[in-house]
Amino acid sequence: MLQLQTQRLLLRPWDASEAAIAYEIYSDPIVMQYIGDGKPMPSLDYTEAKIFHWKKLMAQQEGWYLAIVPNDEPLSEGSAPQPIGTVVLKQLPDPQGRPTGDWEISWNLRQSAWGHGYATEAAQSLMSWGINELELRDIYAVAEPVNAASVRVMQRLGMKDLGRTSKYYEWGELALYGLQAISAD
Repeated sequence: MLQLQTQRLLLRPWDASEAAIAYEIYSDPIVMQYIGDGKPMPSLDYTEAKIFHWKKLMAQQEGWYLAIVPNDEPLSEGSAPQPIGTVVLKQLPDPQGRPTGDWEISWNLRQSAWGHGYATEAAQSLMSWGINELELRDIYAVAEPVNAASVRVMQRLGMKDLGRTSKYYEWGELALYGLQAISAD
């Protein structure tokens, strides 16, 4: 089971027992406005199935969907830190949903976690793991061009603006950013 630790975060697989937390995050229309088709997750059952699907993809090493759990906030006695979002490393799909062989880093957080640098910290950690452990040479990120917050995260990650593309997903033209790993050769 993949777990990554940063200065402020634990990145680990979602647990099925956390479906209500995930549903709270992904049923928020503001959080979902730039994710997928923009529609909130419709039900707790759907969210549970989504977590099961993420676990299956990780077991098959087809993608990594890690809960972002802060470990820098004081907790009341007897409480455990709860996930605030997800960081993902997976193959970008073409507009028909088929894997392209190009790897994508993405992130999404509950609104209360925005603006604290968590997305950048989580994405940097998972990208480093992908470069070092999976030997990925290139990692990309896509966003709707109007999603200025995600574009700023891509820039903070050191990704280069590669223009616009319709090569990935079925949502039309997206801003494309990329990072090329430095070869040790």
